[in-house]
Amino acid sequence: MAQSTGVLLTVGAIGAGNEWLHGHADAGVKVGVASLAAAVLFAGIERIPGAAPFAVGVAWIALVSVLLGSVTPGVPSPVVQLLDFVNKGQ
Repeated sequence: MAQSTGVLLTVGAIGAGNEWLHGHADAGVKVGVASLAAAVLFAGIERIPGAAPFAVGVAWIALVSVLLGSVTPGVPSPVVQLLDFVNKGQ
């Protein structure tokens, strides 16, 4: 398995799960399929000599983006939801 595959599948799981949690199952499926396609594409890019660090770096940037950003307007990002949950008791 390529180094970026696990990271990109995590991106898909978090993004699709967040969309599904807010009732956007169709968007969740699209995010999951797109992340699977990106994982296959990045695995191919990693086979190019010297391109593995680039593919892994972009995969990590995608993970940070999906954690901090929101795909669908009106759906908060996973980090915002976690912070709201943690700060509810205060």
